[in-house]
Amino acid sequence: MWCAARARGGALLNFNLDGGFEGTTPAGFNGYTFSFDADALQGFAAGMGFECTLENLVTRNSNWHTPETVLLSHRLCRLFRALDHVGTDILRLNAEMINEEIASVVLETLCDESNRDQAVSSGHRHMVLNKSMNILMDPERLPITVAQLCTEVSTSQSTLKRVFLTEFGVTPKTYIRARCLSGVRDELTRTQPGTFVVDVANRWGFWHMG
Repeated sequence: MWCAARARGGALLNFNLDGGFEGTTPAGFNGYTFSFDADALQGFAAGMGFECTLENLVTRNSNWHTPETVLLSHRLCRLFRALDHVGTDILRLNAEMINEEIASVVLETLCDESNRDQAVSSGHRHMVLNKSMNILMDPERLPITVAQLCTEVSTSQSTLKRVFLTEFGVTPKTYIRARCLSGVRDELTRTQPGTFVVDVANRWGFWHMG
């Protein structure tokens, strides 16, 4: 139980409640704790096209559970298992992507995307798509984060997401991951014996080995 509500596995819990918080947990409970600078996270939200005031949102609720928060918890579990094998360099080398993925899930969970579901014009959709493909089809420009792609294409994350869902049926994050997986495969076919898969994967932005 968390703040009088049942919290399921993979939930996002808010520890920053002005009125305090209380919870009871069974044996074996575990989780991951994140601390965000409020101004920095709000600035990140604005840069990615999230039109929401985080201070207001985090006072309305203390417990969120979505497919994205569950997936993030699984990915973090695999990351911490990987640390036992490859060391903490994986955190340093992939800090930007790790931070962006965590922040994006938090923002998507907190912000009401239904307020931003405006139609994207055909001309603007083609412009966003063409610019994105010019970047993503160039191996020299990968890996790239969704935030970086938004900046280079000059669009918001919400617009980019709608364009990719319309054109490919997947989110930009999923599409980028597929392109990078293809890059890993191509590089592994050219490497010499003794090459570690984890080293190649890290170069392509994979900070978890799942």
